[in-house]
Amino acid sequence: MNAHALMVLSLLMASLGCDQGSGRPPGDSDADTDADADADADADTDTDVDEPECTKHSHCDSDELCWYEECENALDRKYRFTVLDAEVGTHTPDGDTWDMGGGAPDLAVALYFDGDEPLWTSTVDDSFSPTWDQYADLVMESGGTFYVELWDIDTSSHDFAAGWYWEGNDALVWLARTEGEEFSVDDSSGTIEVWMSVEPRF
Repeated sequence: MNAHALMVLSLLMASLGCDQGSGRPPGDSDADTDADADADADADTDTDVDEPECTKHSHCDSDELCWYEECENALDRKYRFTVLDAEVGTHTPDGDTWDMGGGAPDLAVALYFDGDEPLWTSTVDDSFSPTWDQYADLVMESGGTFYVELWDIDTSSHDFAAGWYWEGNDALVWLARTEGEEFSVDDSSGTIEVWMSVEPRF
């Protein structure tokens, strides 16, 4: 190819906006491509992501619980109190037999807040290990006291077996923060244990 033909070809490529060395438009370099990629990455990093208000109860105030990643007031709300089952010894905490002849007791559980009428489970007859799996929906009021009582139900009289209570806001918030997890309470003699759960209903 002579010098005149080369000049014509160069002028033609210049008119088409091409870089003779790479065949790309001038300025379209690898450096520019990397910068664009960095800008895209920065844009992705800057995207707003909603952070949860809480992931555990300690992230909330003392009268709140962490519920579905939000701090909620724990008190003056409705909860489901479930009585699951119990285990009792062959004798009462005082060492007496439950029934005449040494038979097993007829057990029921009462749930209530101070000032309210007790709500009762059914009675399980003649059992040292009764199962109820029964519940009551109650409002856990600020400043209240919650009671759980186990009774031996007899025809002539009902005999108190054991009882527990949670008094004041700190104790009630502890109950609320169990979030439906099963827990047990036992009496001082170590012969009675009752399993239950407390679950928010809001």
